[in-house]
Amino acid sequence: MMSFSASIEAFATGAELKSGLVLRRVMLQGLIGVTRRSPVDFGTFRAAWNIGVNASDTSTPPVREEHSGPNNQDAPSEAEILAAESRMKSATWRDTLFLTNAMPYAQVLENGSSEQTEHQPDGILGVTVDELEADNARLIEEVSRS
Repeated sequence: MMSFSASIEAFATGAELKSGLVLRRVMLQGLIGVTRRSPVDFGTFRAAWNIGVNASDTSTPPVREEHSGPNNQDAPSEAEILAAESRMKSATWRDTLFLTNAMPYAQVLENGSSEQTEHQPDGILGVTVDELEADNARLIEEVSRS
């Protein structure tokens, strides 16, 4: 039979693992949301979304030469999702996760001050955060059942 302190420790460990899983799932949903909302001309802005653990990732991708079209709303590729999951795999509820886009015109696009964002006048990141907040309860319940 497990001692009281050992059972408390086992519960806390399980709760911490589940909290970390919720955090990682929320960030992955955030990445998918901002990517889908990001206008695409040459694809550089869409590819510049980064997830950082305990520090923001301000790296930017090389400028793409291939024209993708202004309304391409593709979700992140499987490789981008796997890379994000890999960066977050050790994240726990004690960590701070950052979702950033360091392109110099990111704020202009977020504020809808570009012809590229006519289809998304309410923003990219802000709208995604609102959706995540509304969906938090479902994500927590989903993880607690697993």
